[in-house]
Amino acid sequence: MSNGAKPTKRSKRQSPQNTTGTSELGHDGSQQVVQLQLPIQSTFYLKQAFGDLLTQAGTLMINAFIQDEVDRLAGPRYAHDDGKQTYRHGTAEGHAVIGGKKVPIQRPRLRDEEGEVDVPAYRLFADPGQLDDAMYAQMMRGISTRDYRSSVEAFGSGYGIEKSSVSRHFTEATAQELKSLTERPLAAFSGPVIMIDGVHFAGTVFIVALGIAESGEKQVLGLWSGATEHSESVGCLLDDLIARGLATNRSYLFAIDGSKALAKGINSRFGSQAHIQRCRVHKKKNILDHLPKKYHAGLSLRLAAAWSCVDYQEARTALQETLRFLEGINTHAARSLEEALDDLLTVQRLNIHPALQSYLATTNMIENLFSLVRRKTRNVKRWQDKPAKGKTSQDMRQRWAASALIEAEKSFNRVRHYRHLTALNDRLCGIDQKAVSA
Repeated sequence: MSNGAKPTKRSKRQSPQNTTGTSELGHDGSQQVVQLQLPIQSTFYLKQAFGDLLTQAGTLMINAFIQDEVDRLAGPRYAHDDGKQTYRHGTAEGHAVIGGKKVPIQRPRLRDEEGEVDVPAYRLFADPGQLDDAMYAQMMRGISTRDYRSSVEAFGSGYGIEKSSVSRHFTEATAQELKSLTERPLAAFSGPVIMIDGVHFAGTVFIVALGIAESGEKQVLGLWSGATEHSESVGCLLDDLIARGLATNRSYLFAIDGSKALAKGINSRFGSQAHIQRCRVHKKKNILDHLPKKYHAGLSLRLAAAWSCVDYQEARTALQETLRFLEGINTHAARSLEEALDDLLTVQRLNIHPALQSYLATTNMIENLFSLVRRKTRNVKRWQDKPAKGKTSQDMRQRWAASALIEAEKSFNRVRHYRHLTALNDRLCGIDQKAVSA
């Protein structure tokens, strides 16, 4: 474009998404812009070429790094050094992990008087653990095993990974995630709240324990699977938490669903130090299941009014009036409320701040957590047991659930109004001190 010429108007048919440009200074110092029209197909090829370039650059750097270590171990090529005990012994086919895929490279071979010498740099870049991590990250974003190969091949050159290989590597990666979750030490956990709920996932009942620290941070404490939410499975989960360091000499607020097995297991292990809050959402649903629909709205209003009372005695009086209301309608609904009446008001009895009560009076946090698990595992079509390489067989559902829970844990937010948890923790500690004094 000559100096002083009028800029050419862009045609209405030209899309700004299909253009790119560079700028340079003209003769008079003004900036001149040159636009190049690129069709969408060309843009795709550019992205593919850029991926190839990144892979090639990574390969060059890895080869240079490995060669530098070879020179350090065996000396520069063609340089005779009688003091060196290690010497080159040709090369072999190998690979490096770049961008979540295996890229072919030459593996240098070294020997000494005792035999083959390891090259740590090559082992670092060929470490299958890097491949496992990359696949794990991809799958946790919802990419299925059959789509993974096409996604990594789009990145650039190199050879893809078969579906069977992806599944094998993912099994190994998720087995490690399961181990890190189930063996996580809990001695440092000193939070005042533990939520426990049984969730149906992929045809299996999982019992999940979620801890809430005084700072409002949430942490997955444990995971246990079973055919049903019976007392044996609950006991196994609690015993596992205690074995990993969960303190039993302090009081906790346990928020649980309506399972009697959960309450029985907690009471048998924590006794008077367990302050159980039954999930109001579960209990409301159980009561409504016994009533005709014409009574649903009225009961919901009565329960909401009782649960909104700040004072414990006022809330209990309101629930007792609701109980008498139910006795005149349906005996089963009345007995369902009666058996959990006191446990539905534990947050009021502990005088927890009203802004925090609604969050601790249900197990919705665990329900929301498992909604993320289901979303992350929606591409799994066939559930089966696959033993990890070099490990005993572990249930595929449990491995997936543990991996998804840990991944979801990374995005946890603090509990709302968490500043009031300090007062709850102090109150629980005060209850413990009175019990010791007595």
